[in-house]
Amino acid sequence: MRIGIGLPNAIPGVPGRTLVEWARRAEDLGFAGLSTIDRIAYPNHDALTALAAAAAVTNRIELFADLMLDSAYPAGTTGEDGRHGRPDRADPAHVGPDPRQSPGRPRGPGS
Repeated sequence: MRIGIGLPNAIPGVPGRTLVEWARRAEDLGFAGLSTIDRIAYPNHDALTALAAAAAVTNRIELFADLMLDSAYPAGTTGEDGRHGRPDRADPAHVGPDPRQSPGRPRGPGS
């Protein structure tokens, strides 16, 4: 079993040094992953900054964002290509017709 833990980046008032120490300790304690979430309702550390800080002080632990608000970052920062959303999670409805479907056939779950 692989167990991860979240960085407290979305908790208001948490100092940046706490995120760095948290990342170090998570790796030292053997956690498999370290994740973040984004919040825009109040001031906090954004997911990319928190992950960058964690990457600077860790070697083995996997880093990822559970929730990332693309609209909160400058274009190009998160993989947004400006036309179709995130290319790594492209939805065929946004990037063009699905060649497996005949013209005029409705699209939807299970179709």
